[in-house]
Amino acid sequence: MGRDGDLSRRAVMISGACGLIAGAPQESRAQAETWTTAPPMPTPAQEIYPTFHNGTLHVAGGIAALRADGRLDVSDRHLAYDPGVRRWRDVGALPYASHHAQLVSHGGQLFLIGGFRTDANGDWIASDAVHVLGDDGWRAQNPLPRPIAECCAAIIDGRIHIVAGRTPSGRANANWRDHTDTDTHLVFDPGAGRSIEAPPIPSPRNSAASAAIDDRMLVCGGRTVSGDLSDDLLMFDPAQGDNGGWVRLAPMPEARAGHAAAIVGETMYVFGGEWFGPGGSGVFETTLSYSVGQDRWTTLGPMPVPRHGLGAAGYGGDVFVVGGAERAGADGTTARLDLFSPG
Repeated sequence: MGRDGDLSRRAVMISGACGLIAGAPQESRAQAETWTTAPPMPTPAQEIYPTFHNGTLHVAGGIAALRADGRLDVSDRHLAYDPGVRRWRDVGALPYASHHAQLVSHGGQLFLIGGFRTDANGDWIASDAVHVLGDDGWRAQNPLPRPIAECCAAIIDGRIHIVAGRTPSGRANANWRDHTDTDTHLVFDPGAGRSIEAPPIPSPRNSAASAAIDDRMLVCGGRTVSGDLSDDLLMFDPAQGDNGGWVRLAPMPEARAGHAAAIVGETMYVFGGEWFGPGGSGVFETTLSYSVGQDRWTTLGPMPVPRHGLGAAGYGGDVFVVGGAERAGADGTTARLDLFSPG
């Protein structure tokens, strides 16, 4: 397939109400959205990818705290929040303590995919595991072709697409520095229990955010091991023959990584993220929205508590924004849960 320079944005790529207007600019406007604080998680967690499953918000694992000795406390807990009664419960233990693992709800089943396993030494062991939740706990499925963490995931045409992230760069697999960015694009078929290769994302990246709309996958931002942030917005549309289905859309107003995204209607909302630079580091405050129908970004107001490594999941017209860290890096992890209601 074509690489970065071969991609183009097209007005004709989506028909009907979702037709894109190529070249549309981004704008800023007064904040019309509302934020509501909900009961926090029982324990703090960052580097999580939550999802709604059967009307309940599920959170798996994550980094709970940065210890005084510099090692990470990583969780093996599976938590669930019922928005109807505004209450959290402890579902049970994961197969192992992990962070940056994807949770995906599909076909009435809940899947746990990849991520970094950890042990008493605090190792970052990229995992190729796929588990599905059953009545008796998590059951192992056929593994992925390669270990992957910090990836994106979306349901397209009844299958789980797993895109980008980090994977071991050599034989070592025990430290963050043992891994490199990947342009991986795998398609996991829950019915067949196997994965196949698909057209790779145009450039490797980790810590991107993604969302799905109408059997298409949006992937925005991310970074590389060199620390460079991306302002890319890419769409994978399997109906597009050129460039393997990947199409470049309007870039984000600012490059971000470690952020979260969710769809409400035909709008994608992007929350948080972190940056590092010669002058220090920080967390992005403003919320962004992207109109799929207009290919247009809008800069909204600030989050009540800006953070990175957070999760976002849309449900009932709202976005549930959960966890993360208030400072760049592994420190300042929070248990916070906010509801974002679009204006």
